[in-house]
Amino acid sequence: MRVIITQETVDAVIQRSEIWKLTEILNHACTGRHMVIFNSDAALERAFSQIGGALEKSYRTALQLCFRAIGTTPQNTSTLYIKEDSAPQWSDPVATLPIDDARELLNEKICILLEDSSNDWNFLQGIMMESEREKLLNAVSKGWAAPVHGGGSGLITQLEARLACPKEGLRTFAIYDSDRLHPDELQEGWDAKCLSGAKATCQAYYWEKVTKDKMPLRYWMLKRRFIESYMPEDQLKDYCSSNFGRGLSDEVVQIFFTELSDHQRWYYNMKEGLSGDARRVDAERNRSLYSDLGEDIREALNSGFGRSLATHYAKHQDVVFRWDDSAIEEALNALPNLMRLI
Repeated sequence: MRVIITQETVDAVIQRSEIWKLTEILNHACTGRHMVIFNSDAALERAFSQIGGALEKSYRTALQLCFRAIGTTPQNTSTLYIKEDSAPQWSDPVATLPIDDARELLNEKICILLEDSSNDWNFLQGIMMESEREKLLNAVSKGWAAPVHGGGSGLITQLEARLACPKEGLRTFAIYDSDRLHPDELQEGWDAKCLSGAKATCQAYYWEKVTKDKMPLRYWMLKRRFIESYMPEDQLKDYCSSNFGRGLSDEVVQIFFTELSDHQRWYYNMKEGLSGDARRVDAERNRSLYSDLGEDIREALNSGFGRSLATHYAKHQDVVFRWDDSAIEEALNALPNLMRLI
């Protein structure tokens, strides 16, 4: 997080003999948890006139490194102005807080809220660039960030609870499946109703309403249906040949990748296949997406790949997943919104 300490804050803590609050924030610069600078040389020198001693050298070195780092950070990096004479503004990407609120916010761990803290966490790590993954895992190892299991359908409950607490809300990033059955359901204006008038069973439709309104820079709703919808062809073959994959043949995988269009693959029920969607009360949401498939293709894809497919993302620790171009592009657009918090 980018942290800017103002002159009035320095004057206020000195007047109240609370310079220790300022050094607490400067410690974050030394550990590398946050990038801390002063808004003027005068503010910096005023602070060091009170600190002095052995700490001054360490703090000056850390602040110089922070100043250089800030020059290369994206414009929308999560930023905090510590301004003692202002009412708290818990906004993003720029918040303005008095020093006591700022101290609490800067000590707050980043919560990466996931539907499943194991499979989703492995997927997230696998699709990241190596530099992003290293930075994220470093933050996790130091207790500055943590993946949090959202409890599946209970994710929205945890999310709303965190948003109700400003310091927790600003340090929350949510990732969830789109749950969409057709690409048109991602378009602006789609509502979760079937043509028959029945309510569509798409929980992400309601989650997106909250995240888009309350935390537009702090979520990633996948464009495809599930994390499983991103599984590369070679890894899907590897999974199918395993015990978890129920010994499905390479032929099924080949049919999946050669006979289906991109949209048909991305919104296919990877876990339960075409038959699984046919059993849904809102099955009409598929519309005519699969109407052109021949009977032999339908039979091959009828049962899906099983409910354990997402566990295969743990393999990212052993191999580099060869993501398709569209998956890479989506990640390149979405992941900076997470990395800007770290």
